[in-house]
Amino acid sequence: MARLTQKLEVLRAEQLALSEEKALNDQLGEAVSARVAGAARPHQVTKFRIHVAEVGHITALLLGLSGRLARAENALLGLPQDHVDRVSCFSAELSRLLYDEM
Repeated sequence: MARLTQKLEVLRAEQLALSEEKALNDQLGEAVSARVAGAARPHQVTKFRIHVAEVGHITALLLGLSGRLARAENALLGLPQDHVDRVSCFSAELSRLLYDEM
């Protein structure tokens, strides 16, 4: 129980640090956006804001996919070896199919 409490404290400290870092990044982003708005034409400012929004969406998608991948890898670690062999065969076939679609 003490070990879980310690892990929880560490996670709370990390959450606080991430919140502070996010606030600093938001301030920096607002400063950059204001500077772009002051120096660029309205059309360019709109393009800049759209680009920033798209980067945010792509980042969120990548984070979601990396979380799913981590959960899938953890689930695979718990499987018996014969299941892992079948999954890796299936995974290779799926990768080949996805590559062919590109």
